[in-house]
Amino acid sequence: MQKAAAITGKTIIVLLIAASILTATFIGYARWQGIHILSIQSDSMQPAIDIGDVVLVRQFGDQTGVDTAKRPELRIGDIVTFNNSSNPAMSITHRIVSSDTNKNTIVTKGDSSPLPDTVMSSSAVNGKVFKIIAHGGTMFDFFRSPIGLILAVYLPAVVLTAGEVRRLMRYYASQRYELFRRMY
Repeated sequence: MQKAAAITGKTIIVLLIAASILTATFIGYARWQGIHILSIQSDSMQPAIDIGDVVLVRQFGDQTGVDTAKRPELRIGDIVTFNNSSNPAMSITHRIVSSDTNKNTIVTKGDSSPLPDTVMSSSAVNGKVFKIIAHGGTMFDFFRSPIGLILAVYLPAVVLTAGEVRRLMRYYASQRYELFRRMY
């Protein structure tokens, strides 16, 4: 019974480590390709995008070193991401509802928001959404929470460390026994 529990525990740890490596690889590759992965935190784009969904945003401009003259054309109906003017650390993902190519400006609006956002320069757009992954952000948000960090990072680290300490204790105990046996 203990052996089955040990095998199950090791299997879970190996799966958690493999999932972490795959996730890190996916995120690293996406960043390298100029793709930003965002977890949606508000309902402003419902029903198209729900809270907990993930959007994949193809970045352009300064973020990827792409010449701004080669930026893709922004059209009415495109879902774009830009930084919040009052909190630049926060990204907003909304749909373009109007544009003025002469002035190089756009107006965005959340699908469920009653009023549009303020007019902004189209150069303020960080990227265009090209894929929506339903409920994909729920996992990312869970792993960023305290309980998610405990279950995905700290608990496996403690279990691995405890297993190694136990293995080392057994090894050194057997070595000490061998040493005493040789001496007497």
